[in-house]
Order: sequence, then C-alpha cells, then structure tokens
Amino acid sequence: MRSLLFLLTLTAAHGQLNDQIQRLGTDQRIKMLETLRAAKPEDLHYQNLQAATYVQKMRETADPAWLDRASKLLELTLSAEARNYEALRIRSEIELERHNFRQVVAYSKELIAIGPGDPWNFGTLGDALMELGEYDQAAEAYQKMVTLRPDLASYNRAAYYRFVAGDLPGAIELMKKAVAAGSVQRENMAWCLAELGQLQLKAKLLDAAEESYRAALVSFPNYHPALAGLGKTLAAKGKRAEGIAMLTKAQSTVPWPDYAATLRELHAAAGDAKAAQRQLENLNVLEQLGRAQGEKANRALALAFADAKVNLNRARELAEGELKVRNDVYSWDAMAWVLFQQGQVAAAAEAMGKALRMKTAEPLFAAHAAAIGVGMFDPALNATQRINVCYALRGSLPAETMEKALADPKLSQCVAEGMPAAAFRRALTSEEPWLRAMAVRELGRFGKAEDLPAMVALTRDPNLLVMTSALQGLASYAGPEVVPYYEKMVAQPDAAGLMALQRLTERRHPLALPAARRFLAGKDVGGRLAALGALADLGDATDLPGLRELAKEHEEMTAGGRGFGLMPSISLGRAAKTAVAKIEARKAA
Repeated sequence: MRSLLFLLTLTAAHGQLNDQIQRLGTDQRIKMLETLRAAKPEDLHYQNLQAATYVQKMRETADPAWLDRASKLLELTLSAEARNYEALRIRSEIELERHNFRQVVAYSKELIAIGPGDPWNFGTLGDALMELGEYDQAAEAYQKMVTLRPDLASYNRAAYYRFVAGDLPGAIELMKKAVAAGSVQRENMAWCLAELGQLQLKAKLLDAAEESYRAALVSFPNYHPALAGLGKTLAAKGKRAEGIAMLTKAQSTVPWPDYAATLRELHAAAGDAKAAQRQLENLNVLEQLGRAQGEKANRALALAFADAKVNLNRARELAEGELKVRNDVYSWDAMAWVLFQQGQVAAAAEAMGKALRMKTAEPLFAAHAAAIGVGMFDPALNATQRINVCYALRGSLPAETMEKALADPKLSQCVAEGMPAAAFRRALTSEEPWLRAMAVRELGRFGKAEDLPAMVALTRDPNLLVMTSALQGLASYAGPEVVPYYEKMVAQPDAAGLMALQRLTERRHPLALPAARRFLAGKDVGGRLAALGALADLGDATDLPGLRELAKEHEEMTAGGRGFGLMPSISLGRAAKTAVAKIEARKAA
C-alpha cells in the first residue's frame, strides 16, 4: 500500500502557479521548485512542496536517498515553524515509507485533531493501521476519507481494503472508480492502473489485466510495477519469452526481490538453469547489500529465499523482522512459508492461519496453505499437532486434501464442517463404520431430498453407531419431503420406527395414532413406551379403558427400581397414567 495525490491537496492554496507545477514531470518539478525556493526563501510552502516531490521521486525510483533529502527539508521547515501543518503532513508520509507505522498512527491522529476535515490524515492513518493488521480501524479511517473526498486517493485505498477483506470483485470495481477519478500526476494514475491490473491478474482476468498494465505504461512509460505485472500476465497467458523480457526490463529499472524470484521460476520452467541461477545470485547480492545497510526486515526477500529453498535462516530473520513492525496478513504469509520450508509444519500452519484470517483472495496464500495443509498427514507430527494444522487451514484447503482428511479418524471432525455434500455421499459406502456414521449424520445438515433413501437405509444398519447417526441425520429434516419415509419406517417398532412415530406425532400425522395403538399392543417395551407418549398427545376417549388398565401396572423398566443417575425409574404404568391425564384434560377443555 502507498499514498497518492499528496501534491494535489498540498498546493491548492497557491493558485495558478501550483496548477502549472503539478502538471510538470517530477524532475522538471524539482528544478522549478529549486528556483522558487531560491527566489522566495521565506516561503516555506515551496520548501515543503519540494520535500513532497522528493517523496514522489522516491516512489518512482525506489531510491531511499530521495526520502532522506525530503526529511532534511522538513527538518528545516519545522525548525523554523514547529507546527507547520504542510510539513507535518509530509512527515507522516515519510514515516510511512520508513515503516514506522505506530508513529504514523500517532502523527495522523494529532493532525486529525487539528484538521478533522482533511481527508489526507485519515488516509495515512488507514495506511498505517492496514500494515499493523488493525483492519477494522483501518476500514473506519478509509471510510471517513472516502466520505470527505471520493477521489483517486480514497478509492484506491478502499479498493485495497476490500481486497484484503476477501472481496476481490468489489476491489476491482473500486479500483476502476479510482482510475475514472483521474489525476494530473501521471505516476499516480499509472500506479492505480497497475494495481487494477494486479487485481485482475489475481482474478484470472488475463486480457483485462494486460489492458490495464499497458494503459499504465502509456500513462508513465517504463513504469516498473506495470512492466513486471505485464510480464507476469504474459507468462500466465503462455507467452513466457515475452513475459521474461518485460520482467527483465522491470528488474533493470528497480532490482526488487520479487522480480528476481519470478524470473528465476520462469527461467527454470523454460529449462534455462543458468539464467535461473543468475537470478538466485541476484537475490544473494540484494541480501548482502541489505545486510551491509543493517536491514532487519524484508518479507519479499524472505519469500524469494523460501521459494528457492535457500538461505532459510536469513529468510526467517527477515520475516521475523517484518513481524516486529507489522502484523498484516502478508507478513504472516511470509513467516508461514519460511517455517514450512524449514520443516516446521505445525508452526507454519499457525502462522498461515493468521495470514488467512481476513479470507483474502490472494492466490499466493491459497498455494501456500495447500502446501502446508498436506503436512497434517506427516507421521512425524503427533495427533494434537496434526489436528491443529487442520483447524488452522481447513477453510482454505483444496477439495482433495479435505477428502483425505475426512477419511482420517484424527482429522475428520476438523474438516467435516466445511465439506460439500458430495464428499459425504461418497463416504456413505466406506468400509469404515465411523466414517459412514459421520457422513450420514453430516448429510442431514444439507437437507437434500435426494439423500433421504440412502439415509433411511442406514437407519437399519447393523452397526449401532451408523444406525444412530442415520437417525440423527434424519432428525435434521424439517420439511415435508421426509414424511413419506417416516410413513414407511413406522411400520416396525425398532429404533427407526420409534423415531418415525415421534416425528409423525409432532406433525399430528394421521398415521401416528394407529401406529401408536399398534405399538402399544405389541410386546416391545421401548415401542410401548413410545406409543404411550404419542397417545398422550393424540389419543382420544376410546384409548382410555386400555390405558387405565395399564396404569394399574407397576413393573419397573430398570433393575432395582432405579433409573439412570438420580432419575426415578421408568414404568409403563406411570407413563399410562400421564397419557390418561392428558387425554382427560383435552376432553374437559
């Protein structure tokens, strides 16, 4: 995430000259502002504007030296005027680029107190909160920014939040709004077009992504994010050589680790081992330069090393360094991938679970989760570790992994909640009784009429667990589609028939009363007791003589005259008395 449209809001107070300055290229703007500062050294606005232009130059070139120049100019301004509002706004931007996110939160809140109607401060606040993983608060800040000024800068941020929050289509639409809002700053416009292309690439809208990236290059020629994105898109479309060429051009402009990592993969896929090795050497050079400069955090480099399965200790240091300053989903993904490549599956799954917490539609997350998820079958893990891996990742695993876990007695309960009905239907034929039992029980949650024949058949399975689970699954059906099956099941006073009698009684079905009378005349004690319950609800005066005779009996249904635990014993006589009382109460009503 990065900030946009700073100069637009910064220069509004200086009229026509500022309009002309805004339309200049960055290098031309720097030269003009040097002239203006020399002519009007007392006007701190031009000094601030030059600092902001240096920040813009840093974004275009990824050269941190421009950030240092901007910071020195701000020091001059603030030493002359400690509460200079323009300078304080730029300070927030600089600290964002330096990844001092907690400091930016504090700065932004201070500026909001001073200028609550300034949308920019809500933008920097939201940016910092996004990096800290405080997404709900970030959403509130961005919403205030959009409300105050719906433009390229605010729509761009809202789109990024939508994407992280799992709404890829919504993010694309908002980024299109950002592009439509436009900007006189060509790089800002190119940034949004490149971001739109990136979202479209993630959505596998390859033609649209290519169009967006090419539009970005028209807006800002040789723009490295657009070159790299176009290269990835062309490679995804099967044009590997063209993709490599574009990525190589992007890398020659800015040697980002991501570019080297992608080129290494593409060269390896093309069978060019030497070119792939050169890219790995480029990554090592970047690491050495970073180490020399005291770099402690770099998740892009950590991911690149993890992908190549090299330098994993350093990769972990860099990933851990990121988590000391951020708590966002991308930093947790990097940590998870490094841990996985180090063979720490349980720890990797825990980290990956944090990366997946927003359900971000990031293909990279899905790929990492799928690879780590296979680790739940690792015999080197104990049962608790395997279950923890499953629970951390179960909502993001491929169907084949989920079905494999379903067939594992240690993991089946973990994945059951997220499995489709088709998986449970296939499991109904398993030779494992526990798996058939789980499948028939879980199928009831879907309430599909097509599953009823198989479920009813299992109510008379010889395995007690399967049979009772089938009854439990059937009990989940509340619609009329199950009634014809109850009508057939109630023919016998077995467990299935007793449940059918209970359900038909609840529905006051015409078959319930004759079935209850038939069960009561039988010898099965469970059937007779269920019949008494049904007669209590549905019986009439013709049932009273027989019930009164039965009420005189005192035969207990449990040994020793005791029930279960502290419950009293159950007897047919007592149940008959209850039925008589209810029927007589209905007659008297």
